[in-house]
Amino acid sequence: MPLYAGFDEAGYGPLLGPMAIGCTAWNCPSSSWSDSSPPNLWKALSHAVCRRPADKRGRIAIADSKTLKGKGGAERHPAAMMERGVLSALCAMGTLLPEDDHALAVALGAVPIPAAAPWHPTQVAFPLDTDRADIGLAAHTLKQVAKKANFSLHSMRATVLPVDLLNDSFDRGISKPSIPFSAALEMATALIREATDDQVWLAFDRQGGKMLYRDDLARAFPTTKIRIETETPLESRYELRVDGRVIKVTFTVGAESQHLPTALASMTAKYLRELWMERFNRFFHAVDENLRPTAGYVEDGRRFLVDAENAIAKCGLVERELVRSR
Repeated sequence: MPLYAGFDEAGYGPLLGPMAIGCTAWNCPSSSWSDSSPPNLWKALSHAVCRRPADKRGRIAIADSKTLKGKGGAERHPAAMMERGVLSALCAMGTLLPEDDHALAVALGAVPIPAAAPWHPTQVAFPLDTDRADIGLAAHTLKQVAKKANFSLHSMRATVLPVDLLNDSFDRGISKPSIPFSAALEMATALIREATDDQVWLAFDRQGGKMLYRDDLARAFPTTKIRIETETPLESRYELRVDGRVIKVTFTVGAESQHLPTALASMTAKYLRELWMERFNRFFHAVDENLRPTAGYVEDGRRFLVDAENAIAKCGLVERELVRSR
């Protein structure tokens, strides 16, 4: 069956905390495929999924993570909507619901993770704010709806890059935009090797406003013929021939709103980052219970560093373990 995959990152701009890159891939019936566009999975799976954060029918919300964070209600954990979607989708593949964030990282292939910082071993039990029975029911519905339509979730994967690893990359002269893109291309290469059909569609979000990707693809696939289909301010599209397979690759502005696999990848990456920040905040709360938690973004990250100055010194931490240099 043709393979339809999406990629996205979370945590590109923060001052504190990791960057995460997610990937989800779906097996699709050949009848749903065309040279001009992959199938609309929101439509094909509409009895199980939707784009809206709140749905009276209890469907799984799959959308850009930025539109889901904090939408479960003021009394809910900010990651609750993403959590329900990510864990339901993972269980729909037959994976047992993980007991904590480390087990989730293992299930997504996001380990090993360097443990230089003292909060990395602080595992977070979950679900954070979602009923386990509800996740099981949503997963069952998604699996049955997908099966009836002849779709299936092939895989969910992620990479988590902690601050110290990011700073090491910056020290070696690696540009910031190339880091998530390189990680995504590694996952894409693995998917192409695993594909059992001659057709694959890889949907990326536009990388920092960049419009031209032929050279990047040529470096990633040096023996591949690459045809430029279009390069516009809204979308760049390419066709690759890899080991007899036809690979469509798109880089689209707002890809999370056009490709369900990319939206779910966005949610996966964002949820993992949220869990890592949960570790971070729990660690520092144990050192100083008066510290307010932080999401790690620049303005609040600077506030946290001022508030946590004594706690940081008490723990003997150095700046490169906490703060990104770029």
